[in-house]
Amino acid sequence: MIWRRSDVDDSKQYKLHLCASKDGRRFYKLVEIGSDADNAPSEDVFLITVPAPNNLLKKGDLISISELVPLNNGQPFFVDDHGIWLAESEVKEMEADLTLKTVQWITGQTPKFPSR
Repeated sequence: MIWRRSDVDDSKQYKLHLCASKDGRRFYKLVEIGSDADNAPSEDVFLITVPAPNNLLKKGDLISISELVPLNNGQPFFVDDHGIWLAESEVKEMEADLTLKTVQWITGQTPKFPSR
């Protein structure tokens, strides 16, 4: 799981920051609304969700979160079977059968997908 169940305090609300490292690894940060991280996201943040339901955050159910919680710009995001987040534009290009090298990745580089 990305964060521990005990990290989610029911008296607080959280967003997810969808992040990427310089080597292409995509990951999530659980961010309390109104915190310093919420008010000034770090450089590795590419997308931010609206507040997510605490019950889903406690489960770490990334796929359900992506199906129910939009980004703060109103657009959806997607999570593959390995937990890698993808922007709507990336998914559309992948569905159009573009090769991974020709997809316009919002992070500037191909995500670290698991080997087949």
